[in-house]
Amino acid sequence: MVEIIVDIISLVSIFVIINLSLNLEYGYTGIPNFGKVFFVAAGAYVVGALTGRIILWIYGLKIDFIKENSLAVTKINEILSNEIFIGVLVFIFVLTVSLIVGALLGFILSLPAIRLREEYLAISLLILGEALRIFAYNYEPLVGGTLGVSVPDPFIWVNNYGINRFHFYAILLVSLAFITYFLVNRMVNSPLGRTLRAIRENPLTAEVYGKNIVRYRMKVLMISSALASMAGGLYAFYTANVIATTYNRFDWTFWPWLMVIIGGLGNNIGVTLGALIVIVTRKLIVIYKYSFEKIFPFRIEWLEYILLGIVFIMILIYKPEGILKEKPVETIPREKIEKLRKTERF
Repeated sequence: MVEIIVDIISLVSIFVIINLSLNLEYGYTGIPNFGKVFFVAAGAYVVGALTGRIILWIYGLKIDFIKENSLAVTKINEILSNEIFIGVLVFIFVLTVSLIVGALLGFILSLPAIRLREEYLAISLLILGEALRIFAYNYEPLVGGTLGVSVPDPFIWVNNYGINRFHFYAILLVSLAFITYFLVNRMVNSPLGRTLRAIRENPLTAEVYGKNIVRYRMKVLMISSALASMAGGLYAFYTANVIATTYNRFDWTFWPWLMVIIGGLGNNIGVTLGALIVIVTRKLIVIYKYSFEKIFPFRIEWLEYILLGIVFIMILIYKPEGILKEKPVETIPREKIEKLRKTERF
């Protein structure tokens, strides 16, 4: 039971980061990113492609990381079990690279795509996400192609102190999710957040007031892409493997969209709550679905997908604003403005 709770906490933390990035894009700016899997997968592929190769290079080990993956990861983990500094340093470096790669991809893709209308932008990003999965699945040197690769554990040394690896990662993931929440929340409750809401509500009006809509959207897509890429990298470290087929549009695009819509667009607490509800529900379905196999007139493997569709439709019909509505933007009272003017501070 403890391991199930730890797994739920870890997955919720990862999806909270993804949901916050999606909420920043669509909830606050109105960018319908249906290619979220593209950026999540990019971060995971960075971890899968670089972590082992970097450590092999540092220690001068002549092992083919892809073709001799099991041997390479075994050797690397033996080294890292006694090398705390190297493990932490490599983790920080690779995760930083995944952030940079995500931001660069967001910038590159935003150049031609961000000027498109919402529906065309959504289709373009969806296609790109699927294209990356197909490329990684068929290009073996990246992350092992159809077989995937195992990822060295940079924190394997915690076992020497009697600490469970998954418990340690849960604490780490919660900490990073909290930091991400804090930063995104500060961003959307600043003048930048008010500008993004204005762009979402009426782009023409925002443009009339001198706001460069394209530039703002590009910046948002870059920041959100970096966060999603970091989440993908964290998931790769957590599961200690990268397989191209794992990063599909259902798990890493449609589930985050459902979480955000259930929780409430434009509400960071809401999307966090949405992640918790969906992850716990999915976990319960996985554990208990075969107990109800004789009740449903279809193969029980499809229960999760059917529930996704039903819940999505019900939310859109009966509570489109989500569990928690978007909070109104607080403005400065007129009395305070007059007082500031009199004291020459405004």
